[in-house]
Amino acid sequence: MGIHGGSDELYWSDNVDGQYTSKGGYNFMRMLLSYDAPSSSTSAPLRPAFWKKFWATQALPRCKETSWRAISGYLPLKERLFRPRVDVDPGCSFCATHWETEDHFFLQCPATRQIWFASPGAIRADSFSCFRDFWAVVALQGDGDFLALVQATVYAIWEARNQVNFQQRPLMVHSVLSRVESLLAEVSVRDNGGEATVAAPARWKRPAQGTIKCNFDASFKEGDVSRLGMIARDHEGAIMATACSFQFHTISSLLAEPMSMRWTMQLAIDLGFRRICVETDCVYLFRSWHATGEGRSYLSSILRDCRLLLSGFDHFTVSFVRRTGNVVADFLAKNVKTYANQVWVEEVPAPVLPLVISDIT
Repeated sequence: MGIHGGSDELYWSDNVDGQYTSKGGYNFMRMLLSYDAPSSSTSAPLRPAFWKKFWATQALPRCKETSWRAISGYLPLKERLFRPRVDVDPGCSFCATHWETEDHFFLQCPATRQIWFASPGAIRADSFSCFRDFWAVVALQGDGDFLALVQATVYAIWEARNQVNFQQRPLMVHSVLSRVESLLAEVSVRDNGGEATVAAPARWKRPAQGTIKCNFDASFKEGDVSRLGMIARDHEGAIMATACSFQFHTISSLLAEPMSMRWTMQLAIDLGFRRICVETDCVYLFRSWHATGEGRSYLSSILRDCRLLLSGFDHFTVSFVRRTGNVVADFLAKNVKTYANQVWVEEVPAPVLPLVISDIT
């Protein structure tokens, strides 16, 4: 249920937009029947149309290549290294309870399933037993942006696996999700029409006269707690307000960002700001806000709340800035524990002041 009431809604978890379709039901039943498939090598070859859509996404080349190697069986997983009698433990790098194959590592491992479900797509990896079939359904039901998200997630999971094996770094789900966000942020941001490329500024820029710019950010920690930070400044760079807050029951780091936007909009209304521009460094949120149509997911539910708040403004826009242009909000979000839940009107905490001055000089 959203913050403005309304009835509970049912979502079809195996469709990206949450809507049930006969095609989605058919594919779900097909996946149930394929549970006993011994390995991805027994699945049908992927069609040329799949690869055309696969390579056409806006994901980074290294994300596409890693996903292609995983689908094609070219990643040096332990089960593959063990077969030619290489001295290696074939156990999964994350759970160590099964051999490390594509099907197990990317779909069946409990840690990987947690990453998929906590991602913005809220993917139920336990609905699949075959990695190739997983990709076939992803391409069939998802658009290009969703396919790019999956490619970035596969890359982030593979990168985390190598850090566990070669750097002895523990697996942290929220770190993997943050890495996915950064991979998506490296991709050129596109405007509402999806045609012209928008060059995202690398520094904070003053808004138009009469408009207040509200920068916000979120810091997610394991344990379903997100920490939010916001700073509002006018066209001269003067501070109108700053704030910090805790938000509980957050599923993932990427869902913390739209929660931060909703909180920022409500604060702006409470403070009497009527002409605002909210600015985020989360490219996935930026794209989702400008996307046509309305889906049925955790993210779309929060964005619906945000759209209901639009009536409280005379002027409202959403813009994207690189993380280097969002340093004040980022600092506030990461230091919520120091300042607790607070709102400062026309001032900032003393440690934040040098960052604010740096933005306008």
